[in-house]
Amino acid sequence: MNNQDFSKIWIWIIVILAIIIGGAILIYQKASPVVALNESNPWLFIPVGDDYMVIHEGQSGVVEYKEGTKIQVNGFNLGKVEFWATPAESGEDVPIGTAVKREKAYLEEKGESWLFAFPSDQTVSNLLAIAFDSKGNEVGRINFPYFENVTKEEREKVANWETYKNEEYGYEIKYSPSYSKVYEADQMKEITIGNPVMFYYRISIKENVSSLNELRSLMQEPIEKLTLPDLEITWKDTIVSGKKAIEMSYENFAGGYTGITHQTGVIKDSTAYIIILINGSEIEYYQMLSTLRFIGTKKEEPYIKVISPNGGEKWIIEDTYEIKWNSSGIEKVNIVLENWETPEAGWPTSGGMAENIPANLGKYSFSMSLESLPPALRQPNNYFKIRIVKSDYNYSISDRSDEFFSIVEPVGTSDWKTYKNEEYGFEFKYSPSLIANTSFQGIPFFGNEKTLFFLIGRHNVIDFSFRVSMFKGSLELLQNSINDYKEQLREIYVQLEKKEPQFGESTITIGGKSGFVFVDKNDFNAEFFYIPLDNQNVLLIGKGEEGENGNYESISNEMLSTFRFLE
Repeated sequence: MNNQDFSKIWIWIIVILAIIIGGAILIYQKASPVVALNESNPWLFIPVGDDYMVIHEGQSGVVEYKEGTKIQVNGFNLGKVEFWATPAESGEDVPIGTAVKREKAYLEEKGESWLFAFPSDQTVSNLLAIAFDSKGNEVGRINFPYFENVTKEEREKVANWETYKNEEYGYEIKYSPSYSKVYEADQMKEITIGNPVMFYYRISIKENVSSLNELRSLMQEPIEKLTLPDLEITWKDTIVSGKKAIEMSYENFAGGYTGITHQTGVIKDSTAYIIILINGSEIEYYQMLSTLRFIGTKKEEPYIKVISPNGGEKWIIEDTYEIKWNSSGIEKVNIVLENWETPEAGWPTSGGMAENIPANLGKYSFSMSLESLPPALRQPNNYFKIRIVKSDYNYSISDRSDEFFSIVEPVGTSDWKTYKNEEYGFEFKYSPSLIANTSFQGIPFFGNEKTLFFLIGRHNVIDFSFRVSMFKGSLELLQNSINDYKEQLREIYVQLEKKEPQFGESTITIGGKSGFVFVDKNDFNAEFFYIPLDNQNVLLIGKGEEGENGNYESISNEMLSTFRFLE
């Protein structure tokens, strides 16, 4: 036996061991599932209608929950979730209902969700969720924070408030029209909202602040210098305009006002924004905080960034596509199509697609007809880019696609054949250039599959395949099988190639039915489309492409577009 034969034997031994070990790990995981609440995302509040709730962490109070108000609890392999509450009038915890397990809405969701809906209007001072495993053992509790209900009418009131915009430091905030004056000082770093008699709210700017800990010291230092008797300062973490923030609360005796006041600080790009309650309403203060938005500043250089197409896309002539971009400091843009013809081209042939588009739209729909393109750009190829430029064609303020995308001719289907399956109620068209086989079964990828129809690209060389199967089982069972497939492939890749395999997942609509896409981006280069038909049947479409022979991508996309489910 030579060294080459000996190496092959060792490789096969490693592969077999990897599969055995991977299978053992999967069996162990399934036999011993983790039972717990989702600590990173434990719950979600779903108010009734147009209402929403303001959360006050660390505070207590009576909450009025309307009938139909929902609370979602997230966890892993739970058996039951009970809800308990303390009615305002009794002071003792009582059970108020049990949550219902919710089916996953998207493939990428992790764990499971349990949904509880209040059966009637209830006023409680404490709300608790208790999670159990399948044997009835408690595995965790959630004590929900104090909520403040905000109605649609209150939201509409805020919507009609005045807006103060500070372009120097890039923010805007709304305030009640009952305040007649906004005072600007210290080169717009200090803003006070009130009237000539009394100040109610203040916004203070601090530059070159690197962390929330540093901001905390800046906020606390002047308060501690007041040397007020029995001064007690409390802190809590919060969110302002989508950014982590901190809130300081303390008792205020200044200006004839006695009561709890608040300062909330948030940082954006090393600039701290501190919003201070002086003599105003606490409810109004939190309403103002909810309207704070960050905007572009005068100091920010204008820019354009192309989002899509940004490389790898295929545009089919006669279809409509959306061009997207981000920008700042620009009113209008022009959109230019560039044909580079080859990757080595030093400069492209270009032509305008649209002019004077409002930059803040961030997108533009374009119908890909040959007549809509400049004559020099009407030859489809794989080397196009989009360039977006300021409307005066100042190319110093512009951006183009990072990589090439393709423009291809549409695929004609007038001479295509039709495959019809009356047992499961669907049909689709396929190109006569493909080789069809209705008896081929092949190796199932995900277990309990029945192949209905199989297509390949060419005689003797299978550089393209398109298989339509029926998975006999539930959508959840198929998704578990896909996860097993990914894990087994990962074990092999890590063992043999010392790298992680690449996968992708998304949603899709085929023939009017919603489904999912699983992409194996590795050696096989396969896509799997699956559409649940009922609780025990999932239509599974798999396609793989090896090499670049033929326009198979366009053909397969056109086949998917012809799918029709029969009544």
